[in-house]
Amino acid sequence: MTKMTKLALAVLPFMAMSGPSLAQDVTITLQSAFPTSLPVINTIRQFEAEVEAASGGTIQIELAEPGAIVPPFDIQQAVSDGKIEAGYTAAAYLHGSLPVASFFTSMPFGPQALDYMAWFYEGGGLELNQRMYDDAGFDLVTMPLTFTGMESGGWFNSPIEGTNDFAGLKLRWSGLASEVLASLGADTVLIAGGEIFPSLEGGVIDGTEFSFPQVDLALGFPDVASFNYFPGWHQPSTMIELVINRDVWDGLTDSQRTIIDMAARTNAMRSVLRMEYSQAAAVEQMAEQGVDVRLYSPETLDSLRVAWDTLVSEMAAADPFVAEVWDSLQAARTQEDTWDALTVTPMQRP
Repeated sequence: MTKMTKLALAVLPFMAMSGPSLAQDVTITLQSAFPTSLPVINTIRQFEAEVEAASGGTIQIELAEPGAIVPPFDIQQAVSDGKIEAGYTAAAYLHGSLPVASFFTSMPFGPQALDYMAWFYEGGGLELNQRMYDDAGFDLVTMPLTFTGMESGGWFNSPIEGTNDFAGLKLRWSGLASEVLASLGADTVLIAGGEIFPSLEGGVIDGTEFSFPQVDLALGFPDVASFNYFPGWHQPSTMIELVINRDVWDGLTDSQRTIIDMAARTNAMRSVLRMEYSQAAAVEQMAEQGVDVRLYSPETLDSLRVAWDTLVSEMAAADPFVAEVWDSLQAARTQEDTWDALTVTPMQRP
């Protein structure tokens, strides 16, 4: 927690006597787990500007790049401990110690972006996400800040003709999908985004997933990998969250908390629309650079789906909270599928 934030929180009792709506100045250091120059990720800069403008300058956000203060994968714990006031990160980075966290970032064969958003905002996902952190002892508040649609399905230097081809490969994969691939014989590792390019270039890893085509292109993956597969079975949509230290959050006024919440919701919609609009051109550019853009075979996708169904069933049987989260997601998807059956098919393009 910065000195300015501590001072602002210390004077709260005195300010409260002057009126409950009187806003205090606060500076929030917000470290990102991702380079803020990346496409769509860069919407966090608009979030920053909107919070400062809407608050009349009473909230100042100081953005820090990955690793500037703490390692990218340590952001939630650092926010909880008060080392930084806030973070922009993915819950799935806690997968090793808290496997249920991945359900709040993405999951294999999961919902599309708008359906995922609907579950968070209307179907109880946000409350379950907060409960996960509370139960695990984190002293923070979470809310969605970015949603994206389907990612690239994977970058490789050899073709993937079937699931047997994953066996023996060292792959940079994250979250629940890493366990799916591990069950098929892959050696999966998690490394930060900035380390992927040199790892592929040096042969440390044989393949990777990271993001959607526009980001993968910006990171230079076409220069170090020959094949890019689709669809992104492992991550049909993604939620990247804002986490704020609980004491900092409680020290804000109601209006300041509302401003942050509204700006986060605006950014969530902005990000998914910007991502959706820009990917076809990025794929075309990758193909022009010599990338072999391919589709996974139906048989490969079927095998991956079977492996995922087995994994999630085992996780739900072993952990009641995983079962609750999974049941909540499935209930939301059933409602969405029922509506889609009445609306999507009749409206398909000829």
